Amino acid sequence: MNKPNIAVSRLTWKPLEDQDVEFVERKGLGHPDYIADAISEASS
Repeated sequence: MNKPNIAVSRLTWKPLEDQDVEFVERKGLGHPDYIADAISEASS
């Protein structure tokens, strides 16, 4: 039987909640994720 292709490693950077800046990707109207992004934006 094949072993699963899973790797687990420790974080080597600060968690997002401990950082001063967070980068967020925005997608355009034609992107498949637009609906989910619009819902999350409207609810925040």
